[in-house]
Amino acid sequence: MPGLRLVHGGQPPASLAGELIVTIQTKLAERAAAQAHLSPRNQPYASDADPNGCLRRQVLSITNWQERAPIPADRQGRLEAGVEAESKAIRLLKEIGLGVVKEQMPFELKHRRTGAPCLRGKIDAFIQWKTQEVPTEVKSLHPLIFDRLHTLDDLSNFWWTKRYLYQLHAYMIGYGLPECLLLITNLLGDWKLFSVSIDYEIAERIWSFAESILDAVDVQRAKSILPDFTKDATQCAHCDFFGRPCQPPIAELGALMLGDPELHAQLERWYALRDQAKEYGGLDKKVKESLRKALPEDRPRGLAGRFAIEITQKPVKAFEVMARTDRIVSIEPVLAEPLPMPAGGRAQVGDLMDALKRSLEAGKAKGAAK
Repeated sequence: MPGLRLVHGGQPPASLAGELIVTIQTKLAERAAAQAHLSPRNQPYASDADPNGCLRRQVLSITNWQERAPIPADRQGRLEAGVEAESKAIRLLKEIGLGVVKEQMPFELKHRRTGAPCLRGKIDAFIQWKTQEVPTEVKSLHPLIFDRLHTLDDLSNFWWTKRYLYQLHAYMIGYGLPECLLLITNLLGDWKLFSVSIDYEIAERIWSFAESILDAVDVQRAKSILPDFTKDATQCAHCDFFGRPCQPPIAELGALMLGDPELHAQLERWYALRDQAKEYGGLDKKVKESLRKALPEDRPRGLAGRFAIEITQKPVKAFEVMARTDRIVSIEPVLAEPLPMPAGGRAQVGDLMDALKRSLEAGKAKGAAK
């Protein structure tokens, strides 16, 4: 173009884009780290109110909050996407003509003996419907998990979705209402809606658990005594205090507990599809080899039933593979249910490692016999 002169500064333009990429990545990481700050709390939150959960973790969340593991930068982005999904859901409800009368309304339950606040939270919105205001909560889930939710009972399949029902019951107690609405999105534009009616037995368990947390906090502050370790070792896998202020016997074995819920969902789906993938891989190789034999190079097109086939030529460059050490990942399910941890903790975790080893060795022996 006339009058336009490109100045490269001694470097090709591609290097400028490369520098820009590095800068953007650095800035995004710094932003995520700045947002993943830790904050104190004086009572448990409704979103974390699982009466089957670890009492020790709940107490540490109040007394030792500053020792919680920081939120990883990659998960911070996922949390932001969830917040944006909540805002989008509220906008959609308004756009379709529903009356959203309240947003981010706080609530609290009080300890029935001391009168101190024992559970707090905020519900996303209230929808005015006929003569009632219906509390409405919005959640976002990974598509793999979203596709496996069909009924409220399916929420119990994952430790973090299980908390949704408890959270909603806390809201219903706090607002004195018999039912509420749960909206779930996969962040891809799909939504699922569930009506949740109060179960008074569950409601009582949640309220009593919240009170027991405050009681245990008082004991810890007065006598420096924490509640016992959980008997469910699988809870340690997603605990932000594991290996930090909380050192259960399982931490001494050297096995890292991977608590990313999306990784758990991917592993479950991977295992569910594994046999189908093996069948597909075998058929794919067999079918394509048969087609290469059936279609000569000078007639590379054919029809078979309802399938059109074409074979194209693709040159393959020769290359030399440099010596390296690969990390081979072996995955085998060894337990049908989460592993319970006894008081000592060591024996059953050791059994898990032994079971994994036996399972892998059996798989290798089976493969060698073929």
